[in-house]
Order: sequence, then structure tokens, then C-alpha cells
Amino acid sequence: PSDFQLRGNLFHSLLERVFNVDGELPNVDDAVRMVEKAFDERLPLDAAPLARPEKRVESQRLKTRLARATRLFVETLTTGGYNRVQIEVPVDGSAFGKRMQGSIDCVASTDDDREAVVDFKYAGRKKFNDMISEGRSVQLATYAHSRRQPGENYPAVAYLVLSESKIFTPSGSPLAGVDHAQVLDGPSIERV
Repeated sequence: PSDFQLRGNLFHSLLERVFNVDGELPNVDDAVRMVEKAFDERLPLDAAPLARPEKRVESQRLKTRLARATRLFVETLTTGGYNRVQIEVPVDGSAFGKRMQGSIDCVASTDDDREAVVDFKYAGRKKFNDMISEGRSVQLATYAHSRRQPGENYPAVAYLVLSESKIFTPSGSPLAGVDHAQVLDGPSIERV
């Protein structure tokens, strides 16, 4: 794949490797340490073009970005009361007469069974900011719809933009724990 896609695939696979172990959300320092270790181990295996000697500076920059995004991710979820995560959660069902199939990057949950859907994106801060603000986050809405239990509210939703360490969430369905500066004026995910 292109370098862009390769970086995105690598980040996704490393987060899956670290956070899909037992479902419990590790503390921030442990999570960062595990992600950095996984990066060092998997880079030459999963993204060999980025492990070449002439890419050393770039690969170190990628490792730093992933560590920073991991720190933000765990701090945000912890602050919001989320203590369990599932990565690559299968979606199989139907909505509005259409079949849904795929997987959700992350479903976070609390002890009182509140859920949040977090979609990992490698880059595109402006794009995902605009999608939330304009009520066009159809992928998040589809995932949230698939997780909603009858008679319950839709889960909170957010995009985690990995390369830029930013979380964007709509004011209508905010992810608990997100810094207020990254809560965007946007409709509820149910409305989307």
C-alpha cells in the first residue's frame, strides 16, 4: 500500500494488538509503553518499507505520534469513566432495511454499561471535524445504531485522529472525558 495507507494500517493493528488483550483499559503509562514496544517489534514485520534505514527519522516520528495518540486515548477514556475496551468489534445486522456488516474500531464501556464508539482515523482533522459539525458522520451513526439496545440511548461517539492526537466528538452525543475544546457543535448521532 501507499505510505499513507501503510501508516494507517500499522497504527490500527498496533492499537488492536495492545488493547484487545483482556478488555481492561490499562493505565496511561503502561499503554504507552506497550504501544511503543509493539511498534518496535512489528514495524519491520508489518510495515517493512517504513523500517528501512533511510526512513529512521520518519519511523521515530511515527512512534512518537502513536505514543501521543495512545496517551490522549487512554487519558480521555479514563477521565470519562470508561474502563473496558473492545477493538475491532464485529457488526452484523440490519438497519433501515439494509444489511450492516463490518467492524467497529473501538467500543469503550463503563461499569454501569454506558458505551462509546470510537473510530480511529490516521489523519484528516479538518475532514472529520467538518463531518461532525455538519451532521455527516454516517459511519459513526451506523456503528452507534448497531450498538444501541432497544429502549436505550445511542452510545457516545468520537473520531480519534491518530497522527494528530485529536479527538472530535459532537455536542449532541459527546464522549465523556473529552476536553471541551474538542467537543464540536454538532447534532446527536441518533439524528445523523
